[in-house]
Amino acid sequence: MKVLGKIVALAAVGLAGCVATAPANQDQSTLRQEQYQRDSYRFYGTLAEVQQNLFANQRLCGSEFEWSLDPYQIHYATVVYKPTPGLETKESILFDLTSYGTGYVEATVYSYFTMSGKEATRALRILQDPKVCWGAEG
Repeated sequence: MKVLGKIVALAAVGLAGCVATAPANQDQSTLRQEQYQRDSYRFYGTLAEVQQNLFANQRLCGSEFEWSLDPYQIHYATVVYKPTPGLETKESILFDLTSYGTGYVEATVYSYFTMSGKEATRALRILQDPKVCWGAEG
């Protein structure tokens, strides 16, 4: 019986370790609610081109981003875009990307802060044009 108790204790410690790493994903899943969806847009391109644009945007605008491909479905990606390095998720813009075999990428933008239509369009343009800086006017 003592062996079973030790196994249960070790399993609980292991699960606690998993829970400790959950907040980043929890922030993203909380942000993916309908009330925070700001816009959706479909454009011609690939996920590789979007990632290249984000790296160029980082160099040109001083932004920061986290890129992650779905490990089981490589045509899905998530981008957490931070206009200024070091921002928390609540101050970032989240993009869910789906790449289609037809050559299009569909992007859905989520944000805790309210965006006008113009701001949502600007956020989506960041994925296509590395020269579009979030904080810049125009």
